[in-house]
Amino acid sequence: MKLSKFFICILVFASVNLAQTTSKWTIYSNGNKVSAFAEDNNYLWIGTFGGLVRLDKSNETMKFYNRANSPMPSNAVSVITTDAFGNKWIGTNCLGVLKLSGEQWNLISSDSYSGDGNSPNAVMPDTHGNLWVGYQDGGLSVFNDSNRIDYHTWNSSLPSEHVYSIAIDKNGIVWIGTGGGLVKINGTTWTVYSPQNSDLPSYYVYSVAVDNQNDLWLATLDKGLIKFDG
Repeated sequence: MKLSKFFICILVFASVNLAQTTSKWTIYSNGNKVSAFAEDNNYLWIGTFGGLVRLDKSNETMKFYNRANSPMPSNAVSVITTDAFGNKWIGTNCLGVLKLSGEQWNLISSDSYSGDGNSPNAVMPDTHGNLWVGYQDGGLSVFNDSNRIDYHTWNSSLPSEHVYSIAIDKNGIVWIGTGGGLVKINGTTWTVYSPQNSDLPSYYVYSVAVDNQNDLWLATLDKGLIKFDG
C-alpha cells in the first residue's frame, strides 16, 4: 500500500510539472462595456473595461491592447484624447495616464490615488507641453515632464473635487466642467461660474466643447445644453 501511494505521488507530481512547462495561456478580456472613444484620421480608438481597441474605419479590422500585450497598467480605460500630432492620451481606471505615440508607450502618471472614485474623467494636452487631467473624486492635476501640480478645493479656487471635462479654446484658455460649476483658467487667473454669480443654470457641468467660433457648449446634469460665448 505504501509503495502504491509513493508511485501515485510521483505520477501526480510529474503531471503537475508537465502542465506547468507545456501549457500556454491566452488571456481574453471583456470589451463589451465601452467607456470612451476618440477619432484619429482613419482610426477609431475605443476604450473598454477590457482594454484599448484600434478600429480601422476602412476595413473594420481591429487591434487590441491590454495588460497582456502592452504596458497598460489596467484594462479599464476611462478616457481617451488625441492631439494634433496623432498622440493618444489614455486614462485608466485608478492606475495612471499613458501616452501612445505610434507604437511607443509612455506612462505619464502612476497615480497615487486609490479607489474607483478617482479615475480620470478628462485628459487634455495644451500647446505648452502640459497635460491637464481631471479626476472623478481627486480634483485637477497638471503634468509637465516630470513635474506634477495638484489642485484641490483646499489649495485653489477649484469649486469641486469632481472634475468631469476639460477643453482648451483658441486663445489657450482652459475651461473645466466640475460638480461646482464652470472654471476658466487664463494663465494664473481663475474664474468660477456658478448659478450664484452668473446665468449658468446648473452646478453640474458634465461636458465642455469649443466650436469653430470659439463658443463653448456645456452639457449639464439637470439643465440641458448651454451655449456660452466666453
